[in-house]
Amino acid sequence: MFELVTLFLSALTVLATSLTVVAISVQACIFYGQLREMKKSTDAATKAANAAEASVKQASETAHLDQRAWVGPIHADGNLPAEVDKDFLISIQIKNSGKTFAKKVGVKWHTYPARKQEIPDFEKEMTSVPSETLNSVGLLPPQGESSIRVRCGPITPKAVLDVFRSDEIRYFIFGKITYVDVFDCPHWTTFCYVVKTDDPCEIWESYNDADDNRC
Repeated sequence: MFELVTLFLSALTVLATSLTVVAISVQACIFYGQLREMKKSTDAATKAANAAEASVKQASETAHLDQRAWVGPIHADGNLPAEVDKDFLISIQIKNSGKTFAKKVGVKWHTYPARKQEIPDFEKEMTSVPSETLNSVGLLPPQGESSIRVRCGPITPKAVLDVFRSDEIRYFIFGKITYVDVFDCPHWTTFCYVVKTDDPCEIWESYNDADDNRC
C-alpha cells in the first residue's frame, strides 16, 4: 500500500510539473506575442515621428525658399572712354527680387583687361587679389534696387586706348554680392560682364552663379 501511495504521489508530482511547464510555455508565448505587437507599435510610432519631422523640415525649407531674399545684378552699363586720360564709369544695378529684406548687402568687384584669347581665372582673382573696392549697400528691401558705380582710371596713351577699343582686348568687370536673409542665412551671387565700346555691358558666359544655401 505504501508503495502504491508513493507511486501515486510521484505521478501527481510529475503531472503538476508538466502542467507548470505547459503554463509557463503558454505564458511565454503570450508574452512573446505581446512583445512583438509592442515592437510593431514602437516601429510604427518611430516611422510616424520621422515622417512628421521630415514633413516639418520640408515645409520649413519650402517656406525659406519662398520667403528668402534673392539679390543679383539686373543690368550693367559703361562704355570705354572716347578720349585719352579720361576716367570712365561702369554702373551695375542690383535688385532684391525676393519677398523679404536682404541685410548686410555688400558688393566687391575687380576689373581685368585680357587679350581676346585669354580667359581670366575669376575665382582665383577674387580670392587671391585684394578687392579693388567694396561697396556696402546695407539693407535692400523686397523688390528694391541699388546702383553701384565703378570708377575706372584713365587709359593712356592713345595707342593703348585704341587697342582697348578694338576687338583685341576684352575689358572684364566681375565680382561678388554677399548678403544675409531674414533667417540669418548667408548668401552670395557672382557676376561677370564684358565692357563694350558703345553698347551696354555684355554678360559673360561664366562666373554668373548663386548659392543654394538652405541653412
